[in-house]
This record gives sequence, structure tokens and C-alpha cells, in this order.
Amino acid sequence: MTSACTRRRRADRLAAVVLLLAATGLQALETDRDQPMEISAGSSDADLASGVYTLTGGVEIRQGSLLIQSDGAEVHQPEQNAEVARVILTGNPARMEQALDNAAGRMRASAARIDYDRRADAVVLTGNVRIEEPRGTLTGQRVTYDIARGRVQGQAGAGEGERVRFVIPPRPRAPEPADGD
Repeated sequence: MTSACTRRRRADRLAAVVLLLAATGLQALETDRDQPMEISAGSSDADLASGVYTLTGGVEIRQGSLLIQSDGAEVHQPEQNAEVARVILTGNPARMEQALDNAAGRMRASAARIDYDRRADAVVLTGNVRIEEPRGTLTGQRVTYDIARGRVQGQAGAGEGERVRFVIPPRPRAPEPADGD
């Protein structure tokens, strides 16, 4: 086996480990799902027949610790008196922030488009994606987060040299003992 092949396999293993860490780190606060979803915007246009609400002008969505801010949004609620099935957010960028389970900190994400499909229990972020959480940062052009499975898949853009990028902060150092201890 060539050294280039060995380096490639090590890099593939490292990427798999990083994806696993990112997936486990993005476990949103479970109790948020039990909270009401509050949506506000500068203006709205509701198509009652289809159940699609188009929002513009400083859209803000809150559900428990979840906060989403965007320029515009489409909220899909196809059946009257049913839960919201899907929310598509667009912005320059659209932003999402949420507390993580077990007091593990907060997850912050931004992208040109955030598509939250509640029925599929998935979030797809596209366009200059950046996800920050206490264990590191993930950037790329498309990130799919399967909430139910706790799985994150990142994709680079089509441009030459574009890559999915992970930055993992160093482990905090233990304080050095003071002189005389």
C-alpha cells in the first residue's frame, strides 16, 4: 500500500469521526418540540386553500429555545388546525440558534436557505452554510441534518477547490499548579 493511499484512508477515517462528533453535538433541546411555535413578520400573504403562508420583512420564529431569523419564509400548514409541516427560510443569511440537550451549550447556524421539514424531521441548509456548536464548526454549501437519526451530511460546492470544512477547537489545558504547591 502506498503512503498516499494510507494518508487518504487516515483522512477518510478522520472525516468519518468528525462527522460522527458533529452529529452527536447537534442534538437540539428535546423539550423545544413541546413548546408552541410563534411566528412574526413584517407582512404575510396566506393562501388558505393550499395552507401556504408567505412571510416577509424580518421574519422571526420562536419555539422554546429555538430562534430563527430570516428575510423571508414560507410556512406550510396544508391541513387546517394541523401542525406546521414545513418552514422554508431565506435570507442574507437566514439564522437559526438553539440550546443543546444536557446543557451542552448552543448551536448556531446560518445559510442562504434553511428548509425545516417537520414531518421528515430534517433540516437542509444550502448556500454558504455555517454551523457552530461547542465542539466545533462545520462549513460547506449544503448540509443535511436528519434530526431523528442524529445524522449530519455535508457537501462542498461545485467550484474547484471547494470543500466541506470542520474546525475542532483544542482541548482546554488544565491550569498549571502555582509555584509553591
